[in-house]
Amino acid sequence: AFLINMKLIRLTLQVAGLAVIFYFLFQRLHRDWEKVAQYERRFDIPRLVLSVVALCAVLGAMIPIWRAILRRMGYDLPMGKAWRIWFISNLGKYVPGKVWQVTGMIYMCETEGIPKRVTGVSVILAQALSTLSAAGLFGFYIALERGQVDPAWTYSVGILLLVGGVAVHPRVLERLINFALRAFKRDPVQIAFSFGGLLYITGLYTLSWCGYGLALYVFISSLTPIPPGLVWAMIPIHAMAYTAGLLAPLAPGGLGVREGFLALFLGYHLPGAVAALSALLSRLWFTGA
Repeated sequence: AFLINMKLIRLTLQVAGLAVIFYFLFQRLHRDWEKVAQYERRFDIPRLVLSVVALCAVLGAMIPIWRAILRRMGYDLPMGKAWRIWFISNLGKYVPGKVWQVTGMIYMCETEGIPKRVTGVSVILAQALSTLSAAGLFGFYIALERGQVDPAWTYSVGILLLVGGVAVHPRVLERLINFALRAFKRDPVQIAFSFGGLLYITGLYTLSWCGYGLALYVFISSLTPIPPGLVWAMIPIHAMAYTAGLLAPLAPGGLGVREGFLALFLGYHLPGAVAALSALLSRLWFTGA
Protein backbone atom coordinates (compact mmCIF):
# COMPACT_ATOMS: atom_id res chain seq x y z
CA ALA A 1 0.00 0.00 0.00
CA PHE A 2 2.91 2.33 0.79
CA LEU A 3 4.45 1.73 -2.65
CA ILE A 4 1.11 2.34 -4.34
CA ASN A 5 0.70 5.61 -2.42
CA MET A 6 4.24 6.71 -3.36
CA LYS A 7 3.56 5.98 -7.04
CA LEU A 8 0.29 7.90 -6.83
CA ILE A 9 2.05 10.88 -5.19
CA ARG A 10 4.78 10.81 -7.84
CA LEU A 11 2.24 10.66 -10.67
CA THR A 12 0.25 13.51 -9.10
CA LEU A 13 3.38 15.66 -8.82
CA GLN A 14 4.31 14.91 -12.44
CA VAL A 15 0.87 15.84 -13.75
CA ALA A 16 0.70 18.96 -11.56
CA GLY A 17 4.16 20.12 -12.60
CA LEU A 18 3.45 19.63 -16.29
CA ALA A 19 0.07 21.34 -15.93
CA VAL A 20 1.65 24.44 -14.33
CA ILE A 21 4.39 24.73 -16.97
CA PHE A 22 2.06 24.28 -19.94
CA TYR A 23 -0.54 26.57 -18.34
CA PHE A 24 1.93 29.46 -18.32
CA LEU A 25 3.15 28.63 -21.84
CA PHE A 26 -0.36 28.60 -23.29
CA GLN A 27 -1.36 31.61 -21.19
CA ARG A 28 1.47 33.57 -22.79
CA LEU A 29 0.38 32.38 -26.22
CA HIS A 30 -3.24 33.35 -25.56
CA ARG A 31 -2.34 36.75 -24.08
CA ASP A 32 0.00 37.73 -26.91
CA TRP A 33 -1.64 35.89 -29.81
CA GLU A 34 -2.22 39.15 -31.67
CA LYS A 35 1.55 39.70 -31.68
CA VAL A 36 2.06 36.20 -33.07
CA ALA A 37 -0.54 36.89 -35.77
CA GLN A 38 1.24 40.12 -36.70
CA TYR A 39 4.69 38.54 -36.64
CA GLU A 40 5.97 37.49 -40.04
CA ARG A 41 5.34 33.78 -40.59
CA ARG A 42 6.48 31.33 -43.20
CA PHE A 43 6.72 27.61 -43.80
CA ASP A 44 10.07 27.09 -45.48
CA ILE A 45 10.13 23.36 -46.26
CA PRO A 46 13.78 23.23 -47.45
CA ARG A 47 14.90 24.89 -44.18
CA LEU A 48 12.70 22.54 -42.17
CA VAL A 49 14.17 19.49 -43.91
CA LEU A 50 17.68 20.89 -43.41
CA SER A 51 17.01 21.38 -39.70
CA VAL A 52 15.79 17.76 -39.32
CA VAL A 53 18.82 16.42 -41.23
CA ALA A 54 21.15 18.55 -39.09
CA LEU A 55 19.48 17.38 -35.88
CA CYS A 56 19.65 13.72 -36.93
CA ALA A 57 23.36 14.17 -37.68
CA VAL A 58 23.97 15.64 -34.22
CA LEU A 59 21.92 12.90 -32.53
CA GLY A 60 24.03 10.34 -34.40
CA ALA A 61 27.22 12.12 -33.29
CA MET A 62 26.40 11.25 -29.67
CA ILE A 63 27.23 7.62 -30.37
CA PRO A 64 30.94 8.06 -31.26
CA ILE A 65 31.35 10.15 -28.09
CA TRP A 66 29.86 7.37 -25.96
CA ARG A 67 31.99 4.80 -27.83
CA ALA A 68 35.08 6.92 -27.08
CA ILE A 69 34.25 6.69 -23.36
CA LEU A 70 33.77 2.91 -23.58
CA ARG A 71 36.99 2.52 -25.58
CA ARG A 72 38.95 4.32 -22.86
CA MET A 73 37.43 1.84 -20.41
CA GLY A 74 38.75 -1.10 -22.46
CA TYR A 75 35.69 -2.02 -24.56
CA ASP A 76 35.41 -1.35 -28.29
CA LEU A 77 31.72 -1.65 -29.20
CA PRO A 78 31.11 -1.86 -32.99
CA MET A 79 29.39 1.20 -34.44
CA GLY A 80 26.31 -0.66 -35.70
CA LYS A 81 25.65 -2.27 -32.33
CA ALA A 82 26.32 0.97 -30.47
CA TRP A 83 23.83 2.76 -32.75
CA ARG A 84 21.14 0.15 -32.07
CA ILE A 85 21.71 0.14 -28.29
CA TRP A 86 21.81 3.94 -28.05
CA PHE A 87 18.61 4.72 -29.92
CA ILE A 88 16.49 1.84 -28.59
CA SER A 89 17.45 2.64 -24.99
CA ASN A 90 16.83 6.36 -25.60
CA LEU A 91 13.12 5.61 -25.90
CA GLY A 92 13.28 4.91 -22.17
CA LYS A 93 13.67 8.65 -21.52
CA TYR A 94 9.97 9.05 -22.25
CA VAL A 95 8.96 6.55 -19.55
CA PRO A 96 8.56 8.08 -16.06
CA GLY A 97 11.27 7.04 -13.62
CA LYS A 98 14.52 8.24 -15.24
CA VAL A 99 16.08 4.76 -15.00
CA TRP A 100 14.73 2.93 -18.03
CA GLN A 101 17.22 4.38 -20.52
CA VAL A 102 20.18 3.35 -18.37
CA THR A 103 18.60 -0.03 -17.57
CA GLY A 104 18.08 -0.69 -21.28
CA MET A 105 21.68 0.25 -22.14
CA ILE A 106 23.06 -1.95 -19.35
CA TYR A 107 20.96 -4.93 -20.44
CA MET A 108 21.80 -4.66 -24.15
CA CYS A 109 25.49 -3.95 -23.54
CA GLU A 110 25.68 -7.02 -21.30
CA THR A 111 24.57 -9.16 -24.25
CA GLU A 112 27.61 -7.77 -26.10
CA GLY A 113 30.00 -8.79 -23.33
CA ILE A 114 30.28 -5.41 -21.58
CA PRO A 115 29.91 -5.69 -17.77
CA LYS A 116 27.02 -3.87 -16.14
CA ARG A 117 29.34 -1.71 -14.05
CA VAL A 118 31.32 -0.53 -17.09
CA THR A 119 28.15 0.50 -18.94
CA GLY A 120 26.79 2.20 -15.84
CA VAL A 121 29.98 4.21 -15.32
CA SER A 122 30.09 5.17 -19.03
CA VAL A 123 26.52 6.51 -18.87
CA ILE A 124 27.17 8.43 -15.63
CA LEU A 125 30.37 9.89 -17.04
CA ALA A 126 28.70 10.87 -20.32
CA GLN A 127 25.88 12.64 -18.45
CA ALA A 128 28.28 14.40 -16.09
CA LEU A 129 30.55 15.72 -18.86
CA SER A 130 27.70 16.79 -21.14
CA THR A 131 26.13 18.63 -18.18
CA LEU A 132 29.40 20.40 -17.36
CA SER A 133 29.77 21.36 -21.02
CA ALA A 134 26.21 22.74 -21.19
CA ALA A 135 26.72 24.67 -17.94
CA GLY A 136 29.93 26.20 -19.30
CA LEU A 137 28.26 27.37 -22.51
CA PHE A 138 25.29 28.75 -20.59
CA GLY A 139 27.62 30.52 -18.19
CA PHE A 140 29.30 32.39 -21.04
CA TYR A 141 25.88 33.30 -22.41
CA ILE A 142 24.77 34.70 -19.04
CA ALA A 143 28.03 36.64 -18.71
CA LEU A 144 27.52 38.27 -22.11
CA GLU A 145 23.80 38.90 -21.60
CA ARG A 146 23.89 39.89 -17.91
CA GLY A 147 22.30 43.24 -18.70
CA GLN A 148 19.17 41.54 -20.08
CA VAL A 149 18.60 38.47 -17.91
CA ASP A 150 17.59 38.31 -14.26
CA PRO A 151 20.65 39.01 -12.05
CA ALA A 152 19.86 35.88 -10.01
CA TRP A 153 20.88 33.80 -13.02
CA THR A 154 24.26 35.57 -13.15
CA TYR A 155 25.14 34.62 -9.57
CA SER A 156 23.79 31.08 -9.89
CA VAL A 157 25.66 30.34 -13.11
CA GLY A 158 28.82 31.99 -11.74
CA ILE A 159 28.86 29.48 -8.90
CA LEU A 160 28.01 26.66 -11.31
CA LEU A 161 30.91 27.60 -13.58
CA LEU A 162 33.33 27.71 -10.67
CA VAL A 163 32.24 24.26 -9.50
CA GLY A 164 32.14 22.92 -13.06
CA GLY A 165 35.64 24.14 -13.90
CA VAL A 166 37.06 22.27 -10.92
CA ALA A 167 34.83 19.22 -11.45
CA VAL A 168 36.41 18.31 -14.80
CA HIS A 169 39.43 17.02 -12.88
CA PRO A 170 39.06 13.21 -12.64
CA ARG A 171 39.52 12.95 -8.85
CA VAL A 172 37.08 15.78 -8.14
CA LEU A 173 34.55 14.41 -10.64
CA GLU A 174 34.84 10.94 -9.10
CA ARG A 175 34.12 12.32 -5.63
CA LEU A 176 31.13 14.33 -6.84
CA ILE A 177 29.64 11.36 -8.73
CA ASN A 178 30.13 9.03 -5.76
CA PHE A 179 28.57 11.59 -3.43
CA ALA A 180 25.47 11.60 -5.66
CA LEU A 181 25.47 7.80 -5.91
CA ARG A 182 25.63 7.41 -2.13
CA ALA A 183 22.60 9.68 -1.83
CA PHE A 184 20.71 7.19 -4.02
CA LYS A 185 22.24 4.21 -2.16
CA ARG A 186 24.31 3.08 -5.15
CA ASP A 187 27.82 1.62 -5.10
CA PRO A 188 30.70 4.05 -5.74
CA VAL A 189 32.51 4.11 -9.11
CA GLN A 190 36.09 4.72 -10.15
CA ILE A 191 36.91 7.19 -12.95
CA ALA A 192 40.00 5.77 -14.66
CA PHE A 193 40.48 8.76 -16.96
CA SER A 194 43.27 11.29 -17.30
CA PHE A 195 42.52 15.00 -17.01
CA GLY A 196 43.30 15.39 -20.72
CA GLY A 197 40.91 12.56 -21.59
CA LEU A 198 38.06 14.19 -19.69
CA LEU A 199 38.76 17.55 -21.34
CA TYR A 200 38.73 15.84 -24.75
CA ILE A 201 35.31 14.24 -24.14
CA THR A 202 33.96 17.52 -22.71
CA GLY A 203 35.17 19.31 -25.84
CA LEU A 204 33.32 16.81 -28.03
CA TYR A 205 30.13 17.45 -26.09
CA THR A 206 30.65 21.20 -26.51
CA LEU A 207 30.85 20.72 -30.29
CA SER A 208 27.68 18.61 -30.21
CA TRP A 209 25.82 21.37 -28.30
CA CYS A 210 26.89 23.80 -31.01
CA GLY A 211 25.35 21.46 -33.58
CA TYR A 212 22.10 21.22 -31.59
CA GLY A 213 21.85 25.01 -31.31
CA LEU A 214 22.51 25.51 -35.01
CA ALA A 215 19.83 22.94 -35.91
CA LEU A 216 17.34 24.69 -33.60
CA TYR A 217 18.13 28.03 -35.22
CA VAL A 218 17.46 26.60 -38.70
CA PHE A 219 14.21 25.02 -37.44
CA ILE A 220 12.84 28.27 -35.97
CA SER A 221 13.99 30.22 -39.03
CA SER A 222 11.92 27.84 -41.16
CA LEU A 223 8.83 29.14 -39.33
CA THR A 224 9.65 32.84 -38.95
CA PRO A 225 12.50 35.13 -39.98
CA ILE A 226 15.02 35.62 -37.16
CA PRO A 227 18.36 37.48 -37.25
CA PRO A 228 21.45 35.34 -38.04
CA GLY A 229 23.18 36.75 -34.98
CA LEU A 230 20.71 34.86 -32.79
CA VAL A 231 22.34 31.51 -33.57
CA TRP A 232 25.03 32.10 -30.93
CA ALA A 233 22.34 32.45 -28.24
CA MET A 234 20.48 29.33 -29.41
CA ILE A 235 23.50 27.13 -28.61
CA PRO A 236 23.77 27.71 -24.83
CA ILE A 237 20.01 28.18 -24.37
CA HIS A 238 19.19 24.84 -25.96
CA ALA A 239 22.10 23.10 -24.23
CA MET A 240 20.90 24.14 -20.78
CA ALA A 241 17.22 23.61 -21.61
CA TYR A 242 17.89 20.04 -22.75
CA THR A 243 20.09 19.36 -19.71
CA ALA A 244 17.53 20.82 -17.29
CA GLY A 245 14.84 18.59 -18.79
CA LEU A 246 17.06 15.53 -18.60
CA LEU A 247 17.91 16.13 -14.94
CA ALA A 248 14.37 17.04 -13.83
CA PRO A 249 13.30 14.07 -11.66
CA LEU A 250 9.57 14.21 -12.42
CA ALA A 251 9.60 15.04 -16.15
CA PRO A 252 9.73 12.06 -18.55
CA GLY A 253 11.90 13.04 -21.50
CA GLY A 254 12.21 16.52 -19.99
CA LEU A 255 8.61 17.19 -21.04
CA GLY A 256 7.53 20.67 -20.00
CA VAL A 257 10.81 21.59 -18.33
CA ARG A 258 12.73 21.89 -21.60
CA GLU A 259 9.92 23.86 -23.25
CA GLY A 260 9.57 26.20 -20.28
CA PHE A 261 13.30 26.89 -20.16
CA LEU A 262 13.47 27.49 -23.92
CA ALA A 263 10.46 29.82 -23.85
CA LEU A 264 11.90 31.80 -20.93
CA PHE A 265 15.30 32.50 -22.48
CA LEU A 266 14.21 32.74 -26.12
CA GLY A 267 11.82 35.38 -24.78
CA TYR A 268 14.83 37.65 -24.21
CA HIS A 269 15.47 37.62 -27.97
CA LEU A 270 12.01 37.08 -29.54
CA PRO A 271 8.47 38.22 -28.67
CA GLY A 272 7.28 36.14 -25.70
CA ALA A 273 4.46 34.37 -27.54
CA VAL A 274 6.72 33.58 -30.52
CA ALA A 275 9.31 32.14 -28.12
CA ALA A 276 6.63 30.01 -26.39
CA LEU A 277 5.23 28.70 -29.67
CA SER A 278 8.74 27.93 -30.97
CA ALA A 279 9.52 26.02 -27.78
CA LEU A 280 6.34 23.94 -28.03
CA LEU A 281 6.88 23.13 -31.72
CA SER A 282 10.52 22.23 -31.06
CA ARG A 283 9.30 19.26 -28.97
CA LEU A 284 7.56 17.76 -32.01
CA TRP A 285 10.61 18.49 -34.17
CA PHE A 286 13.06 16.91 -31.74
CA THR A 287 10.95 13.84 -30.92
CA GLY A 288 10.28 13.26 -34.63
CA ALA A 289 14.00 13.30 -35.41
